[in-house]
Amino acid sequence: TVDDFKSINKPFTKNEFTELMSFAESEESPIEKILREAIEKSDLPRPEIQYSMVENERLITKPDFAYIDKKLAIYADGYLYHKSKESFERDRNIDRWLQRNGWKTLRFPGGLIYRNVQICMADIKSFF
Repeated sequence: TVDDFKSINKPFTKNEFTELMSFAESEESPIEKILREAIEKSDLPRPEIQYSMVENERLITKPDFAYIDKKLAIYADGYLYHKSKESFERDRNIDRWLQRNGWKTLRFPGGLIYRNVQICMADIKSFF
């Protein structure tokens, strides 16, 4: 609904921003954790986490979650790592590579995951 999507555009609260800044790059991010826990609480099968996709011995991408049998790559896109022009272009290049290889991509912004993870879950469930 329109109200659901209005919540996406709200700025992060101080607590949300502090939490986002507190994790190390190698750790699961707060938004990845929220989405993973929602998936685990659902009736969905467990996805592969940080699934490496390689072409010609070169790492192309590591979706946060992947359903290999469905060829579904899911990304929890935090603003801090996806706000620059370069990261936007990189993400579109990855999406095109995935599409060329028969994969579907879901990208969820951090604000949506924080404020209404059920919208994300409905999108994921539509593939099952």
